[in-house]
Amino acid sequence: MMLAGIYYGCMYGGAVTAILINTPGDAPPCMTVLDGYPPGAQGRAGAALAIAAMSSVHRRHARRHAPPSSPCRLAEFALKFGPPIFRLMLSR
Repeated sequence: MMLAGIYYGCMYGGAVTAILINTPGDAPPCMTVLDGYPPGAQGRAGAALAIAAMSSVHRRHARRHAPPSSPCRLAEFALKFGPPIFRLMLSR
């Protein structure tokens, strides 16, 4: 349980630096820089940090309560993609 707390604390801690000083500490908060720094620069850093904390908690619960077969279902769904969808995903 202690290791889980350390892990989730580190995940949220990376969001703090990404939002406040526009510097991600590692790979997960790279997108947080794009979404969280502009509100922080406009003076709404508290709201951006609250959203980051809520999304961290939501991600933890979704990961914990996801059925074990969901990766298999996702893989089956992804195998149904054809060339037009791959081109659409790669063109963005």
